[in-house]
Amino acid sequence: IRCVRDFRIAAGSPPSTSTGVTTFAGMVVTKSNANARTSASTSSTSAAVIPANTPVLVRKFNYASGWHQIYYNGQTLYLATSTIGGTPKTTKGYITANTKGYTQFSESSAYVSLAKNTSVGIVSANPMEGWVAVWYKNQIRCIRDFRIAIQ
Repeated sequence: IRCVRDFRIAAGSPPSTSTGVTTFAGMVVTKSNANARTSASTSSTSAAVIPANTPVLVRKFNYASGWHQIYYNGQTLYLATSTIGGTPKTTKGYITANTKGYTQFSESSAYVSLAKNTSVGIVSANPMEGWVAVWYKNQIRCIRDFRIAIQ
């Protein structure tokens, strides 16, 4: 068994701030090639095309507006909610103790219970200190990193 912290985020390391603290709300996965834009509008500039099935860090979820603020390739950009819902590439892992799989990197967000020895796909480790993003029942779930091991 290797420690999950050996993994890195597919789209690069999280950004640093002047305080050294960066927060992310969670992750999404693109379902097709998606234009990441400079503002929350289809008329804004497309700064990057994110390939299908790519996990992307979300700074702020905003389903009401139809746009999420994301972090991708060193930039804060916007991704239309209609472009999310793909299946990421994962590394096989399992849960080492009963835990909760949250919808966001927050213990106050909605969750499902995950039993010890539940198989999951590891999407990325440590996108935010102490968390791992996993693929479980066709959704990204966020769990505390000490509750997972690699198969």
